[in-house]
Amino acid sequence: AKAERDYAWMAEFDGGRYSKVAMAKLVRRLRDELRASMRGDAHKLVHVSGHDTTVMPFLAALGAFDGRWAPYAALVTLELWEAADGAWSVRVVYNGAELVIPECGGAAMCDAEAFLSATAWADEVSCTAPTDGGSGGGEEGGQGGSS
Repeated sequence: AKAERDYAWMAEFDGGRYSKVAMAKLVRRLRDELRASMRGDAHKLVHVSGHDTTVMPFLAALGAFDGRWAPYAALVTLELWEAADGAWSVRVVYNGAELVIPECGGAAMCDAEAFLSATAWADEVSCTAPTDGGSGGGEEGGQGGSS
């Protein structure tokens, strides 16, 4: 119980900053896959696997972490839906339960543009250490989260 509380505190501290930095590379990849699928030039299914210590910060970065340790064989699914009128939506499902992303207006089916806007931080996070003594970093590197 203490480890669970400690991890939840770290994952959600400062608006999930730790989790966003840790998950930025993975979220960038998923955002790219969603955009490519919406254009019609991507795979129908993309599988990315990780561990509990990937699942929890990923959920925290999305603002949907419940503070409990991810169980064995936990599964997060991002689904991209196209309506008959051509509108796109994203649904996040965790172990069979729909999650609501805070920026999606309280609905489990999130407008795709709202989801992309809610995860835009991933394009702005630098995950590399400076190599020149400066404060900046590059585009790639650091902890990605995908295996």
